[in-house]
Amino acid sequence: MHETTNVEPNGHHYQTLLDEARDEARRLYHSHIGVEHLFIVLIARAGTEADALLHMFGQTSAQLQEAIRREVGKGKSPQAEAPPITPRLSDILSLAAKYENADTSRPEAALLRAI
Repeated sequence: MHETTNVEPNGHHYQTLLDEARDEARRLYHSHIGVEHLFIVLIARAGTEADALLHMFGQTSAQLQEAIRREVGKGKSPQAEAPPITPRLSDILSLAAKYENADTSRPEAALLRAI
């Protein structure tokens, strides 16, 4: 069962993505949920704008995910509590909510635009 991560205004549209980002942060033993964790989740989704963009540049989701994980590194020990979102991710969620007003059926697209 997933714990709910505190989400900024209109973030309820993003709860599933944030739950997955939290899981990614935990796998990396990070004490926060950052843009990097959300981006890994976004690029893992087949058939999205992110997926199409990666293919345009001859990359795969797996290649970029691994590169990001290498760059951010792994923490020293698992985190016991649900990690909080970073201020930067909070800002991106707020900006994405503004973009989303134009198309509420595609929260991933609004997040990518905000990133």
